[in-house]
Amino acid sequence: MGNTLWILTNKREDDDWDHSLILKEEKALNKLADTLGVPKISDYYDFSILQGEYGVEVEPTRIVPDEAERIFQTILSAIQDGRAGKLKRCDEIAEELTDCLEKIRHAKQSGEQVRLAIVS
Repeated sequence: MGNTLWILTNKREDDDWDHSLILKEEKALNKLADTLGVPKISDYYDFSILQGEYGVEVEPTRIVPDEAERIFQTILSAIQDGRAGKLKRCDEIAEELTDCLEKIRHAKQSGEQVRLAIVS
């Protein structure tokens, strides 16, 4: 099984959704982000859980919800508007981005920072 992306907060340490397509289509999503003028989702990946599995303790990478929301919403809107270029499986990726956005917005309402955690 491959890696997936979990949206975590200070209070939530697991996720109920598999966001692995976001990882599988990382290069195309990065290109789209560049075209749209927003940071790449991958710029904020948090590898601390994977590193912890190998005995390497590092501080988690966090992103403020406003920034995460802006990035995810901009990319999602482009996909929904048909501006995704050569991105494959757009409908499925849009579902994953929508789920991520819901979790990011919940964190924002709760005043929590977000982690875009990569887990296996």
